[in-house]
Amino acid sequence: MQQHRPPVCPHRSHLHTFSPNRPTRRSATPTVRPVTEPASVLDTPRHVLTAVEFDVLWEWLGLGPTPVVLQIASPGRSHLERRAVQADAWRGLRARGLAGSDGPEAELVRLLHLLARPTEQLELRAVWGREVRVLGSGRAGVAALGHRTEGTVTVTACGSLPAALVSAFPPASRGAGRACTAPTAALAGVPVADARPALLRHGVPAAEASLLVRMLTDTDRRAQVVALAADRWGVLRRAGGVLGVLDGARGRYLLTRSAGDDGTEWVTVAPADTRELRHRITQLLATANATAAG
Repeated sequence: MQQHRPPVCPHRSHLHTFSPNRPTRRSATPTVRPVTEPASVLDTPRHVLTAVEFDVLWEWLGLGPTPVVLQIASPGRSHLERRAVQADAWRGLRARGLAGSDGPEAELVRLLHLLARPTEQLELRAVWGREVRVLGSGRAGVAALGHRTEGTVTVTACGSLPAALVSAFPPASRGAGRACTAPTAALAGVPVADARPALLRHGVPAAEASLLVRMLTDTDRRAQVVALAADRWGVLRRAGGVLGVLDGARGRYLLTRSAGDDGTEWVTVAPADTRELRHRITQLLATANATAAG
């Protein structure tokens, strides 16, 4: 069967008051550097928070809705329960030097503001034996990374958002094989074990179908990356599609989706190393920024 191949554009996708030691509520803007001021040292120590401490700080700083990637269920159903949770969180923060009698440590506040008020953003959702969520947010040349796993949120300063996000990935070698493209419909809802017959029914050559199945087999560690950028009204908009990252015994592969001129949707699976992953994420973010700029 003659196949209509898509253009080479694998990135066109279809694939959350109480204060420490008395200040009951932050009454004014905290005395910290403006969000647009770069950190004095980009490789600052990691600020490791419990999920509850992160939730309490975010609320106390009045940062608005927590980014979905970092959201947790706020503990404390009643007012009294919530105050007890807050008090315990502040005690923990003070004990580790992350807060004092006048509020949170200044650099931590700066980074949380960056996470809350970005002009560009990367989101990573992954299952690598456990659920991992990472948010990278940048504004005016500075950026912050929030890494949530199990009951912890780690906040750090960073320079390049794509490079910082890539650093959150576990090491993996470049996968065996080569780039292969197939109609998305051929793989939709089909287990990998049954994928070859489905690919053949959609006209994919036998050799290509066999290679696709080999690359997809045992990719039990999976991640998705999306990029967002602020439009002229400051609203974050997602663009550039979804970049899938599949890791398994044979190595790492990237999964992208595209559309042909006739509207047919295609999926491409390609081997990738760390350099290629960073390049693709950089392209994804650039596409989001260009789309937001109009």
